[in-house]
Amino acid sequence: MDPFSMIPPELRSEVLLYLGNRLDIAQLIRASPTMLAQYCASKLLIRRAFLKSELTDSLLQDALAIVQFPQARESDEDSIVVRHHIEKWALAQLPDPFRQHDCTTIDILYRLYNRLSIYIHDYITKATAVFPPRAYLGLPDLSSKRRDRVFRDQKIGLEVIRLDDLSNTERKRLLGAFLRYEVLCKIYRLQPGVWVKPDTYDDLVAIQSYKLQGWEHEAVRCVHGYVEDLYGALFAQYADSWLPDMTRVQWTLLNQTISRTGLIFPNDTCFSSADYYTDMNLGIEPSISASSLALLGLDQIASLIMSPKDDHGRPRFLEPWLRGISNRYSRTFSFYAHPNHFLYQGSDMEEPEFEHWEECPGVYRELRRHIANPKDKDVPVEEPYARLQRKVYQQRAWVFFDDARCYPDQNISSHFPTRKQLMRQNRLMKRAFFAPDEIAALRRSQKWHDEYFEKFVE
Repeated sequence: MDPFSMIPPELRSEVLLYLGNRLDIAQLIRASPTMLAQYCASKLLIRRAFLKSELTDSLLQDALAIVQFPQARESDEDSIVVRHHIEKWALAQLPDPFRQHDCTTIDILYRLYNRLSIYIHDYITKATAVFPPRAYLGLPDLSSKRRDRVFRDQKIGLEVIRLDDLSNTERKRLLGAFLRYEVLCKIYRLQPGVWVKPDTYDDLVAIQSYKLQGWEHEAVRCVHGYVEDLYGALFAQYADSWLPDMTRVQWTLLNQTISRTGLIFPNDTCFSSADYYTDMNLGIEPSISASSLALLGLDQIASLIMSPKDDHGRPRFLEPWLRGISNRYSRTFSFYAHPNHFLYQGSDMEEPEFEHWEECPGVYRELRRHIANPKDKDVPVEEPYARLQRKVYQQRAWVFFDDARCYPDQNISSHFPTRKQLMRQNRLMKRAFFAPDEIAALRRSQKWHDEYFEKFVE
């Protein structure tokens, strides 16, 4: 007998509302037919309460700015509408749909939350994988509830970490970064036929940016890096790329070794969208970067991920799309390097005020001392190893987690290499190979691995 059948419907609704966590609710309604029926009857109320608790304060304003963002056109009248919308967002004056009982907007917000959840699950799953360069080759299956990561129809095989597995503060950090990134992409995105100078809305964006701490600016850059790497995964699937074997031991725990057949440094440490773009060998002029493409926002990458594939699992329309967008945006992509662009705002290396230090994520506080500081003249921030280290840390979600529990062996020291470790690994590689860049390209190639297998294994 179902014990929940003995309590009144009002209490059953209270139980579901109290749980809040969608995973806990799912487990309960699978186990109890009575609670399943109650959930179906109270779904709108439960969804509304859940979303209201998740999208608080600035998160709600960012979400509203996204779902209500006006379509950009060429007319002056439309430009005024866009600026008015951005101004209301900057001043946190977008109407609260929960107070106004705006069910239509709440439903749209819920769908946005679900879409972002897929990307967040994908990001933190890859970031905490034992071998991130392999994990990042996979693309999330946006059309399926299975949420498998695939590389040319091959499952990557990762243990998925979900938002429900995280603490409340971790969820809010991730949601906040993804929402902020998407709304900024909409503000700065270049539209076909619409010329918007990069500093057009800087005065309004600065109102919101001023409120952010340094690590929150870095969190937005982490999301940008993640979207950039989604393009890199598309490039890899189009090119003749090899899916590396799964490793169980990180090279930071090994005693200066180089794989005989696997990826070599830095590809064995940091996933590089630029390398996989080069591997496509498309000869597109002017060349474009995944970093610039990522600023087109999540809707654009979603349409590419879900586009038809050929018999080999390669994105069929990727090459013509890249050629078209290169011709269309060739003169305007360069403006994304504008010094006031949101990606370049807010250094995370400035010492936070004492009262804000406890608000900083635990893993970030632990790792921050390993990152090059602009004030340290002995370690220039633009030094190659400093740039590589920061990219590695961003790929491994260094500003989001409270502690090391989600990382392999619950250990961050082996998952986040120091600059000295990166320098040592690079010296080792250069001693081992006369032309390391060429060797690295071969190791990324499926053709090379097929030929090696035929020659030395069979």
